[in-house]
Amino acid sequence: YILRAATKLKQHREIEFHITGDGQTKNEILNLALKLKCSNVLFSGSIPPDELARKIAASSVCLGIFGKTEKAGNVIPFKVFHALAMQKPLITARTSAAKELLTDRLNCLMCEPGDPASLAGAIVELRNDDLLRTKIAEEAYALYVEKCTPRVIVRDIVEYLKTVCEKRI
Repeated sequence: YILRAATKLKQHREIEFHITGDGQTKNEILNLALKLKCSNVLFSGSIPPDELARKIAASSVCLGIFGKTEKAGNVIPFKVFHALAMQKPLITARTSAAKELLTDRLNCLMCEPGDPASLAGAIVELRNDDLLRTKIAEEAYALYVEKCTPRVIVRDIVEYLKTVCEKRI
């Protein structure tokens, strides 16, 4: 979906897509990029965490998950948490998992799952709206601090375990 959205945005020469990693579909994605003649997409394989952090820091927008599979609807990938933690505006699909944590137009911009035109529209909207882009980035980081830091997550798990243990005693 990202490659097809990139194809729709070829006329926007200032918009580049950077795809990082060596996932299980890498060869399929590279072949599709060649077929679609994605001149605005750059690929890099797996990179060390510090280099990934630099790439995220240099980006204007981060992309989440966009598939229509059951798994895509039920997960929030690490890259979403990376974007939140680094105070980057995030675009991701409107899925049940995303809606459990994120709020459209507050701490992310949601698009329709499996819809390259919807994703392309969201990218252009954020490119053209500095205020929205800034608000989403700031609210994304606030959400991360409030709900997603390791300390907060561990605290919630510990509290849950305390209640379970107290019920057994």
